[in-house]
Amino acid sequence: MKHGVTVFLMLVLTAVPCRLCRAVELEVTPLVGYTFGGSFEEGYTGTDLDLEEGISLGAAIDFPLDQGRQVEFYYSRQATELEAGGGIPTDEVLFDIDVHYIQIGGTYTWRDEGELRPFIVGTLGVTHFDPEPSGLSSRTRFSLGLGGGAKAYITERFGLRLEGRGFATLIDDDGGDSVIFSDPGGLSVVVSSDIFAQFVFNFGVFFRF
Repeated sequence: MKHGVTVFLMLVLTAVPCRLCRAVELEVTPLVGYTFGGSFEEGYTGTDLDLEEGISLGAAIDFPLDQGRQVEFYYSRQATELEAGGGIPTDEVLFDIDVHYIQIGGTYTWRDEGELRPFIVGTLGVTHFDPEPSGLSSRTRFSLGLGGGAKAYITERFGLRLEGRGFATLIDDDGGDSVIFSDPGGLSVVVSSDIFAQFVFNFGVFFRF
């Protein structure tokens, strides 16, 4: 399912009634981020399985709710690698993996005037882990995000957005070790982690329509 999550996101966004899009002011922000953190504890040996930090791409789509508040759809994708920890430079790359965040929530801006307007954001949604080897299963887990940043208005309809976000993904949903990836041949990655946490710093240019 290499493109399934992206297709799902597009279906969700296009489900918003067209008359709603015409009735409110739509704000679209393409985002480039740097994502770091993210590790599992392997269930049998206790080895750390770490995601390589790196660039992520995404977008935020916001609709005004009332004074200072917006409803936000958020999506990001990080193409990275899962490594078995052993210490630099001996970390072993196990396989490539894409990490997708699909979230909905809201922002609050406590100052609606001026060129620089700080905000906070909170979201709920899912994290989708999509390993690159075609035989390995993908996994989707519940997640939440919290963050904040600021928008620098160049005009009332165009400006810059800088933010930081943290995401917490629930991995252990049955009180024990979890098979996070597996294939029909019996290969599996079993982890004992409860929470998978990542952080991202995003930069984008927003447009209001």
